Amino acid sequence: MNSFEQEIAEALAATGSFEKEAALKLISVPPDTSHGNFTIPCFSLAKVMRKAPKMIAEDLAAQVKLPAGLSKVEAVNGYLNFFIDRGFLAKSTLEEIAAKGLEYGHAAPNGKVVCIDFSSPNIGKELAFHHLRSTMIGRNSPSTTCAPR
Repeated sequence: MNSFEQEIAEALAATGSFEKEAALKLISVPPDTSHGNFTIPCFSLAKVMRKAPKMIAEDLAAQVKLPAGLSKVEAVNGYLNFFIDRGFLAKSTLEEIAAKGLEYGHAAPNGKVVCIDFSSPNIGKELAFHHLRSTMIGRNSPSTTCAPR
């Protein structure tokens, strides 16, 4: 599967403004989805480049070459916002599913314990707010399964 964070970091490193590792540390998911799927602040470059973060972001947006899987990059108030190409993501995911078959989604065991809780309220009665507590706590439920991963 395509690692968008890695590809964004490599594209930013190619501009010469960021080190790949530094870019990876700064990449995050914006709280507002209208600002893209990934964002990177340019404030750390302001002191080094002696420019306003907004100008740095605009310059980088013009310079960066988008890797496959990203549809666009926008500069907004000192942030570079990257948008995933949904068609590419769907196609690559379906290709990976077809290639791996039933093994898709399986990961190698890592020695950690995974707990899965299935809420089981009485379907013969109305579901009400007081059912939420036991559903959220989970571990007291007879339908909790813990298995080594």
